[in-house]
Amino acid sequence: MFLNTDIKAILFDLDNTLLDRSAAVRSYFTHLLQTLSPPLPDEEFELTLLTILARDRLGYEDRAAFFDWLVANCFPDWTQDRLWADFRKKLPQMIQPDPQCLQLLEQLRENYTLAVITNGSAHLQRAKLKAAGIDQYIDQIWISEETGSAKPDAEIFSQALHALGVSPQQALYVGDHPHQDISGARQIGMLTCWMDLERTFPDEVPQPHYQISSLNSLESLVP
Repeated sequence: MFLNTDIKAILFDLDNTLLDRSAAVRSYFTHLLQTLSPPLPDEEFELTLLTILARDRLGYEDRAAFFDWLVANCFPDWTQDRLWADFRKKLPQMIQPDPQCLQLLEQLRENYTLAVITNGSAHLQRAKLKAAGIDQYIDQIWISEETGSAKPDAEIFSQALHALGVSPQQALYVGDHPHQDISGARQIGMLTCWMDLERTFPDEVPQPHYQISSLNSLESLVP
């Protein structure tokens, strides 16, 4: 199935859509756990790391609650503010450019306007975009901290479409979160494409128009 030929713009979520946030978070906390003294036994180390990643919920856990939990349960020598500052500084350093992603964006940019809509800290999200090499292919970016609205609020999607000069029917939104990405974009009439990351889409959420298992699969939708 090909994209509607009326599509003028493709907008993306950032984390775990355009870049592998999960791998970067795993690397960050692996390094941090290795600094503990005395060192954790191997089995406890792996269990602690897996627990941290599960608690993070692909970045959708409340930030303050997550970092409070980390300090209370894993890193008692840190404060919440110090750990958050360290995370913001070092996480972009864990991001690895994906040559296949960059090649796809270069190809798409020949025919479509490309943009990003993402929730989070403006400093952190822009640093990750740059570290991944994605910033050079993206025409515009909207970050919740800067716009004053966050996905799934219709306002942030509407702001982006207005600035790009396209109607909802002329835009495709690609993301990994059923509610924040797919439901958010669908409510204003955008076409949607869900990155399933080997998950099943929940029945209670409006279904995406397209579903892909990896970003590279998006190429098969492009006419």
